[in-house]
Amino acid sequence: MKVILFDSDGVINLPGEFFSQIYAKSHGLDPEPFEEFFKGPYAKVNVGQTDLRELLIEYKDLWQSEDPDAIMKFWFESENIKNEPLLELIQQIRASGIKCYFATNQSKYRGEYMKQVMFPGLFDGSFVSADLGVQKPDLGFYEKVIELLRREVPNLKPEEIMFFDDTQENVDAAKSLGIDAHFYEGIDQIKSLVKV
Repeated sequence: MKVILFDSDGVINLPGEFFSQIYAKSHGLDPEPFEEFFKGPYAKVNVGQTDLRELLIEYKDLWQSEDPDAIMKFWFESENIKNEPLLELIQQIRASGIKCYFATNQSKYRGEYMKQVMFPGLFDGSFVSADLGVQKPDLGFYEKVIELLRREVPNLKPEEIMFFDDTQENVDAAKSLGIDAHFYEGIDQIKSLVKV
């Protein structure tokens, strides 16, 4: 095993309620229109085809705010609930010589927040869907990740990559390319699979 990939939300980060529900409650709004927003207009944000900041401005009536930066600040901070025990284990894994990255479906803004605020220096790198132009479980996501990893680890084989995600569809897609993918069940699972 040369590389381990970790999903963000649900694995290295453990937010509870969806941001849209938190926002709706805190502002006395109906959460249902927010669900429609994330299923519809938001769909292209995570692949970089729509800019989140511009979208929030366009839908300012829904958010009842004309300040997209304030919305994103509230959003990112409310979902910044790091899985500290796992992050400590990841540092032990990295110290053993295995490279660790996080691989996530995110807008460029939250992707940067994760890199700069949530996990600075804790990973060897990251793969954010908005940067890649494709998101999990699309096979193109994993193909691009493998291609980029080979720049760091020449001749890297898919089976030399381990991957943990809390969405079975993402795990199955990675497995179809030969990646050693696992549905994330907890820290003990990782300890049993990765000896450091």
